[in-house]
Amino acid sequence: MIVMILLFALILLIGCYVFYHVYRVIHMRRYKKTLCFVVTCLIFLLVCLFRVALGIFVHLLVGLVIGDLVTWVCHQTKYKVYVQTEVIALIIGSLLTGYGYYNMNCLQYTQYNIAVSKQCEEKRLLAVSDLHLSTGVCLDDLQEISQKAKVRKVDMIFILGDLFDEGTDESEAKEAIQFFDALAQDIPTYYVVGNHDGYQGRRSYQEGLLKALDESHVVFLKDDVIFTQGITLIGRLDESYQRQDTSTLLKGVDKSQPIILLDHQPKQISNNATLGIDLQISGHTHNGQVWPFGSLCRLLRINEVEYGHVLQDGMDVVVSSGMGSWGFPFKSQGKSEMVEINLKQG
Repeated sequence: MIVMILLFALILLIGCYVFYHVYRVIHMRRYKKTLCFVVTCLIFLLVCLFRVALGIFVHLLVGLVIGDLVTWVCHQTKYKVYVQTEVIALIIGSLLTGYGYYNMNCLQYTQYNIAVSKQCEEKRLLAVSDLHLSTGVCLDDLQEISQKAKVRKVDMIFILGDLFDEGTDESEAKEAIQFFDALAQDIPTYYVVGNHDGYQGRRSYQEGLLKALDESHVVFLKDDVIFTQGITLIGRLDESYQRQDTSTLLKGVDKSQPIILLDHQPKQISNNATLGIDLQISGHTHNGQVWPFGSLCRLLRINEVEYGHVLQDGMDVVVSSGMGSWGFPFKSQGKSEMVEINLKQG
């Protein structure tokens, strides 16, 4: 309830902010406030109806905030007559939107070499996360996963959650499950549920698309511990579900063997590092997705690790910015990527 109230308050605040700038742009005497209100409502209607409109709106909103800051600074100087907030916002918003579209469609392959102190055969692991199928990633894009996995001769594939989301087309989702089912028959493939896959924990993993995925050859890890290819693999339920503590899952585990933990959200990293885990792999953050939110999250420590490879108290942590995007097919911060991890003894 509190979340809904805060969300409503935020939307109302943004609405007032947009109305203010629409009022500044429209120059007429009669019915100005009424017209500005109608225009503001139409903007929000487009945002609700079209994901592309939402992406453009978000980037223009960032431009407006920056434009207001620039205007305020310039108004303290003699250059205020040369500054128009809305023009600045339009330029910044257009540039961010254009770059976000390009970046979303420019899939990159990120590689990390990780050495563990335990006895370990060299393994090549491929991790994909946050596809949010039907938003920025479509069925054709999945072929790149298969091609890269086979060319690089990976030993295991990890799907780190948010394969689907609230906007995923069900028929497309079923075809995606068939794709991963076939892929898993050639290369061992493991999946952990994300917050959007499970509608923030409201969708049971024993029904619908999640059940279909569980019935495929993909190994759906639900707070499960398995030993495979000389590695202990721990797959967590997303924290939006009721789940066990990591320490509970580790009871009876041979810690002389390499231990990899898969968790959609990069949470409890400091605690996990004390439990003898060698590598935690996560996604979820998108590295902000919209500039400059990734930088702000990193500055404010919203996530324990925002993106990349870090060493936390002897435990390696890899956080992917994801292959896709949520909400709209733009990614103005954080690259679209697949992650390869070359694991070896060192």
